[in-house]
Amino acid sequence: MLPQKLVELKLFLKSSLLKIKTMELDDFKNEWSRFDDKLTQNLKVNEDVLRTINLNKTKREMFMPLITELVSALTNIMVIVVVAFFVINNISLYKYVIAGMLVVFLCVSALSASVIKIKMFFNIDYINSSVVKLQRDLAYLNVFILKCRRYELLGVPFLTAGLLPIAFKMQMGIDIFERPLFFIAEFIFVSFVSYRLALYLNRKIFDKKFAKVAKLLKDINEFEREE
Repeated sequence: MLPQKLVELKLFLKSSLLKIKTMELDDFKNEWSRFDDKLTQNLKVNEDVLRTINLNKTKREMFMPLITELVSALTNIMVIVVVAFFVINNISLYKYVIAGMLVVFLCVSALSASVIKIKMFFNIDYINSSVVKLQRDLAYLNVFILKCRRYELLGVPFLTAGLLPIAFKMQMGIDIFERPLFFIAEFIFVSFVSYRLALYLNRKIFDKKFAKVAKLLKDINEFEREE
């Protein structure tokens, strides 16, 4: 009788131990599941924070190119107005009329390009757009800026040739057309300085900024792919 009792007790203990182990395993699984969920949430939060930081950096990097285009647009408007009044007041001087019309044409063209670029800047949604769309929008903007730059640089000597006589006439009352050697020297000097300055500003303000933005967006894209 006693051995039978011992066997029953042994079976009872084994059953109890198995229940305890099963409960511990279930608790462990539940605890691990909660920990995994919390870790996933933290990773998601960190990903969102990183994405927001880089997108804010992207927006800040594009601030200076936008301001540059706004200043360029305002400058072109002022030049158009001033030159138009000058031409009207000197309508009988055909040389200055031709120079003024050339300047106005070039400034209107530059103004039109600036307006399009400014519109493209403002149409970029840095927060709600996907990274791929943001990369595409900025790439389109950069390509358009590079196309405009080509024509802007080609227009530098023509703008200089038209603006120099008007500037000398307005500021000093000198008819530079009557001093061809002086006009040529001034034309070469101003064209060279303007061309070099335009190249420097474009590389400093646009090229470097767009390169930084491309790297920031690439980092976000790679991080999201890893996730």
